[in-house]
Amino acid sequence: MQGFTLKRFLLTLSVLLVLLAAGTAGWIAFGPVEERTRLLFHDPRGTATEGTVLGVRIGQPWVEADRILRDRFDLGKPFYSSESSGGHTPASSYTDQPILVGEAVAVYRDTGWQNGVIVLRLRDGIVMGVSWNYAGPLYVDF
Repeated sequence: MQGFTLKRFLLTLSVLLVLLAAGTAGWIAFGPVEERTRLLFHDPRGTATEGTVLGVRIGQPWVEADRILRDRFDLGKPFYSSESSGGHTPASSYTDQPILVGEAVAVYRDTGWQNGVIVLRLRDGIVMGVSWNYAGPLYVDF
């Protein structure tokens, strides 16, 4: 009888663990998850050039987008840079002053547990695109 009870306990425990894992996976995949978490698990790198992403609507003024991002996700001040050829900008050309004339980028470091970067692509102070890259909590940036 002792073995029968242990077998039943192990079977019940196994079923409960499988149900817990399935429920957690379902909640992450389909539940009401915060947008940054959804991006981390489903689309960790991307760019949007239309619509709304992370609360920012393409075509809205940078001032509004900045306020939305910083209030919604508790982000710090961004760094700015004028767009150079190919979109690659040397780190030495970043500034902490907004660039609202011509093409520029505003780069926000997201230090939440999702661990990522949000980039607003600007043209004359208007958001033309939103890019993101979420590395996840296990990434260490040296």
